[in-house]
Amino acid sequence: MEIFNTIIGSSAEGKHYFHRDYLDQRLWQYIEHGNQLLVSAPRRIGKTSFLLNICNQKKEGYNVKYHITESINRENDFFKRLYKSLLEEVSTKQNLWVSISEIVKKNKIAKIGPGAIELKSSDLNYFEEFKRLIHKIDLDETLIFVIDEFSETTENIINDQGGKAGKLFLHQNRELRQDKNINRKIRFIYSGSIGLGNITERIGAIKIINDLTDFQIPPFTENEALEMITQLTVAKELIFDEIEKRYLLNKLHWLMPYYIQIVLDETETLLLRPETILEVKKKTINQAIDESLKRRNYFEHWHTRLRTTFKGKYYTFAKEILNAASKSKTGISKTTIFDLAEKFDLREEYNTIIRSLEYDGYISISKKNIYVFNSPILKIWWERNISI
Repeated sequence: MEIFNTIIGSSAEGKHYFHRDYLDQRLWQYIEHGNQLLVSAPRRIGKTSFLLNICNQKKEGYNVKYHITESINRENDFFKRLYKSLLEEVSTKQNLWVSISEIVKKNKIAKIGPGAIELKSSDLNYFEEFKRLIHKIDLDETLIFVIDEFSETTENIINDQGGKAGKLFLHQNRELRQDKNINRKIRFIYSGSIGLGNITERIGAIKIINDLTDFQIPPFTENEALEMITQLTVAKELIFDEIEKRYLLNKLHWLMPYYIQIVLDETETLLLRPETILEVKKKTINQAIDESLKRRNYFEHWHTRLRTTFKGKYYTFAKEILNAASKSKTGISKTTIFDLAEKFDLREEYNTIIRSLEYDGYISISKKNIYVFNSPILKIWWERNISI
């Protein structure tokens, strides 16, 4: 059995990563068929870990480069990042280096080499230079640019420069994807902690990304969650019977790696004390959940993300929805949500906000057409710490 270690908060790689090979296979099938991908999943499901795992794989005919662009707020800086990455790749191949010597001279590139690109020109249009560079070279492998936090970059540009600038940025990326000469050399995989569809909808630009193939990362199945628990506890020599494992899954309900790990981490802390029997009981699980709820750092990011995503009455409206859902045993109805939208004069916008809350993993709609928290644990934490 493969053993891996708990890691909470940071992306998981190597022995910390729980492999789901069928997801890898599905992604590579899409790539091999020429698709450009938008990786979508709720927060804390492990998108970045999944993408890093893909980047670490050796796939014949492909060369995968990972970029996280969360802090970028100007389109030229975004394409400068890609331009530098492509130059680094070219610098490792002498035949390609000769073919772009004119570009190097023209753009006053002072240093070139792996991790040592120095661009002296600050006034270049890096979108155009990136296209020019791609058209000039022929790669012996298809280059895959994995752009993590692309949604955040898009939102940064919209917030700082306006919707027009955001649309231009999205159109530029689409142009790269649609260019057949570029497409046979470079493919793109985008991802983000917020829904790109929700962002583009707000600025009337949803059609700009309709060429992207949606690639979803689902929560764990019950069997995957059980396997993860086994792998995380077997090396600790904890006695963890099947009944108690299923009791834990029932308490979690939403089988996200993050929630499994935080509860197991607290379980381990409780049991690995002097003179403690290393056996996980239902009482232990309940106590571990209570201890995890006391750790604000486990959950505070959910509130912080809401505060960052929405401003003014939009934030207040979103928080009111979550407050009502956290206080109710059954959830919040569509009628109640519409009444809140009327109260905040958000009749036109409220559906977009609901979709954002769904994408980010706060809530989902039940079979009874009621919106409920995905995670019972987050629901408890929200009611205790945020709802008033």
